[in-house]
Amino acid sequence: MEFKTAQISFRPAEQPTITREIRASFTFSQHRGALDKSTDTYQKSNQGFSWLGVKTEPFEGWLDTSLIEFCFPDEAHGDFVVYPVDSITQDGEWLWFPVRS
Repeated sequence: MEFKTAQISFRPAEQPTITREIRASFTFSQHRGALDKSTDTYQKSNQGFSWLGVKTEPFEGWLDTSLIEFCFPDEAHGDFVVYPVDSITQDGEWLWFPVRS
C-alpha cells in the first residue's frame, strides 16, 4: 500500500515556538484505522473531524501536539494545517490524531 509523504511539523500548545519536524508517510480517514490514503477525501469530508495517521515512532511531546502543518515541496498540493481535537493514540507503527482543519 502506498501512502502520501510530506514534511510534517508538530507544534505543542504550551510552547508553540518548539516544533518537531519529520518527513513521514501519512493518511487521512473518517474512521480510525480505515487507511484512506487520499488528502482529497479528507478535504471533502472534514465535517467535524477526521483521523490523521502518521507512520512514525512516538517522539517527545507528541501527546501535547496542538497544530500539525503539512508541506509538499515536490508536489502541486498547497501546504495546509490541521488541529488535533481529542485523544491522540498510538496503534502499532502509526500515531493517530483526530483532527479538524
